[in-house]
Amino acid sequence: MVSGVIMHSLYCFNYTPKNMKPNCPVQVQHENDEVQWLFDSSVALFPSLYLSKLRMSPEQRVQFMIGRMNEAVRVAQNVLRVTKPTVSAYVWYRYHDVDEFLSQEDLRNSLAIVHQYNAGAVVLWGSANDTNSRERCSALQQYLNSVLGPTIKELSSGTPDSLILSSDPDTLL
Repeated sequence: MVSGVIMHSLYCFNYTPKNMKPNCPVQVQHENDEVQWLFDSSVALFPSLYLSKLRMSPEQRVQFMIGRMNEAVRVAQNVLRVTKPTVSAYVWYRYHDVDEFLSQEDLRNSLAIVHQYNAGAVVLWGSANDTNSRERCSALQQYLNSVLGPTIKELSSGTPDSLILSSDPDTLL
C-alpha cells in the first residue's frame, strides 16, 4: 500500500461567509467521508490553520482552529486500520488577508491548540516574500526573536490545560 500525507484534501469551510460557525458544515463532513479511501491510505493529515485578521475576532479565530482540528481528528478516527494517521497542522505565521505577522495571542493560540490535540507536529509556513528584501528579512528576524521564539519557549514549558487564552485573560477556552 502506498502511504502519503494529505494536506489540502481535508476541507472544513468553517468561518466562511456562508458558514460563520466554528464547526464544519454537515455537507462538508459528508464530502470528506466520500473520500475516506484517500484518508485511509494516509499516514498524516495536515489541516490548514491559516488565520484571517479582518473577518474574525480573536475568539472566532480560536474556534475556527478548533473546528478544523476537530474535523481532522474525526476523519483520522474513521480510518479503517489500527494505526490511525497522525493529525498535525499547517500554521502560517502571517495573516492571509493582511500583510502582518500573527499577533502574539494568535500565534500562541495556534501553537497551543495543536499541542492540546497531541498533534504530531506543527509545520510553520512562510513565503519567499518574507525574505525578498533587507527590510522584510529584518522584520522576520525581529518577529522570530521577539514573538515566535519566546512563544515556543513558553509553550514548551506549559501544561496543556492552561495554554489557550482568549483576548479576555480571565477566560480559558
